Amino acid sequence: MGYNTIVMEQEIVAMNAIEQKILEKISHLEAEQQQRVLDFVEQLTTPLRHYTARELMQMPAHERNAIIRAQLEQSVDEDFETFEAYSEEDLDATI
Repeated sequence: MGYNTIVMEQEIVAMNAIEQKILEKISHLEAEQQQRVLDFVEQLTTPLRHYTARELMQMPAHERNAIIRAQLEQSVDEDFETFEAYSEEDLDATI
């Protein structure tokens, strides 16, 4: 047996141990918590798609809102700084 074969077998054993631990932990969770774990794993395995503002505006409203809602839910614990792009004086000057 070659070195690479031994290393691969060790990696498989380690992966199986991790999978078993995950399965055991999940089996003790309530259905709602299991769904949250599944959602998290799906999020990890789904490639992120970055949309331009133009692409978002061209989508049907329900699809666009679903994407925006999902992004807002993911960012709920993040800190954001808000600012106004235009001051009230700028807006008054254009009227």
